Amino acid sequence: MASVVPRKNSRGDITSFQVKWREGGSRTGDWQIERFDDEDSAGVFKKAVDEAGQHWPPGWVKGKGFIDEASADKLRYRGDGPVPVACHVLIDQCGA
Repeated sequence: MASVVPRKNSRGDITSFQVKWREGGSRTGDWQIERFDDEDSAGVFKKAVDEAGQHWPPGWVKGKGFIDEASADKLRYRGDGPVPVACHVLIDQCGA
């Protein structure tokens, strides 16, 4: 199961959050890590990893987020409004 781990600087201040899990959920799977600036985003991503069976969620690009394949070469996020399509997909998946 994925977990959210706060990352601290040398003064002990939380500077980011990591979602960590073993690929496929096995004890021998390689560690996978994705970093987030806020705990809420990390929590949503953690749920997506859990729902994907401890794999990278379909359509997720490490360090970038959910990317529309048609626009991947331009690294443009889906959606043109303040809430991208990816957020709606995650909200639907999480039942929020």
